[in-house]
Amino acid sequence: MEIIEKSDGAKFLWIFYTYSDYVPFSVGKIGGMVIDLVHSGASVFALHWPGQSDQENYYSVHITSDNSVDANLTWLYIVCSMDSVGAGGNTFYGQKFAVVTQTSTTTGFSVLYRSKILPVFWQSGDANFFGRYLFTDIAYFQDAGGHPRLTFTYSNIPDSTKIWLSQSDNVGGAASFVGTLGETSQIGISRIASPGGPGNQQLMVVGTVNFNNSGDWDLVSWKTLDGGTNWNAQNIESRTSSIAFIPAWPDIYAKWNDGNNYRVAYILGSSNFGVPDSVMFVRSADANSNNWRTPVKVSDGIQFPSYTRVGFVGDSGADCYVLWSDLDLKKLYSASCALATGVDDPEVSLDRFRLYDNYPNPFNPSTTIAYKVQKTANVRNDIFNSIGQRVRTLVDAVKPAGTYSTSWDGKNDNGVLLATGPYYYQMKAGSRMSAKKMLFLK
Repeated sequence: MEIIEKSDGAKFLWIFYTYSDYVPFSVGKIGGMVIDLVHSGASVFALHWPGQSDQENYYSVHITSDNSVDANLTWLYIVCSMDSVGAGGNTFYGQKFAVVTQTSTTTGFSVLYRSKILPVFWQSGDANFFGRYLFTDIAYFQDAGGHPRLTFTYSNIPDSTKIWLSQSDNVGGAASFVGTLGETSQIGISRIASPGGPGNQQLMVVGTVNFNNSGDWDLVSWKTLDGGTNWNAQNIESRTSSIAFIPAWPDIYAKWNDGNNYRVAYILGSSNFGVPDSVMFVRSADANSNNWRTPVKVSDGIQFPSYTRVGFVGDSGADCYVLWSDLDLKKLYSASCALATGVDDPEVSLDRFRLYDNYPNPFNPSTTIAYKVQKTANVRNDIFNSIGQRVRTLVDAVKPAGTYSTSWDGKNDNGVLLATGPYYYQMKAGSRMSAKKMLFLK
């Protein structure tokens, strides 16, 4: 997702995503949407590279732009992973790249398609291209001469223990290999970001790392101030194999007019089935070093969260948010970073709003639902059945800051005992909303 802001006040939201036909084991494709945030126009479209076939699986799509250096002639850059079954049943892993040069319209824009952006593909003897996930990402910056450059990262490559880096110009010319990170490690997910801005050569990569395949998974950052020539590594979160929780699904964000600060969100996941996980957030300590503040919890008690995202909304850069979904991607959650602007000791307060897991769950005859609000707000707590019908309102009142609890006895608003099955409890506090699932047994 990328917001393009023009000098005349126009704003366009570009979103790219992976989709597939509703058929088991169908291949992934890349779709997009552009929304005019000022005049409310929108369009939906699909990307299709020349020669694309049903034997190619597209996924892990990410985008960036050069909006930080040119508010009028902004280009949008798209990269994604691609798996393809070739002759002999081998699977080939690679990347595809595209450029949108008209980003201030919802119609009539064209997409410039490029082929693979590294000089090689990775090949595996495994013919099941759904068994491997190649993580790809992209960042834009300007080199020392003010020339536009794109940096690409790749990790979880078959038979490789590294994060691979390549760079190209902004029109998708032949990419050149520039190095690797995490030389003797098993690398899982990696992401890259740059604050951008004229002449700014900063880049930051974050990744989940299993050093020397020891079972000790860490969340590590690599930072460069010179466009990728020299990198400095730093642990953000360290977990030994004796600890049940490991970092996973990281995301990183930087905003060019925000003092070269970086924000990272990630999952602190349990290796034990049924043990709740936590969503974590951490902020860089200063603009130029690779140091980090103490990670804080965005939310805990979550069963199998995944796919964290961190970013900003609003023109000031002060409105930071964290997004995450559940494992089956049917529910999306959010929390505000609430970043203060102080320099000496910026305060991070993520706990403004929280809906806790009900207890017990499953339940009979009743269950308790706890929630927390940090400031006075109109709070509403409703119960819905499995087809989305509201069956009970538990709370509908103005609540001052504090932690509260309410209970549900399995009955609707008319006092009738409902049927056994799954139900959802939803909490709204002001403009914020969260929902969770519970099981009622009789």
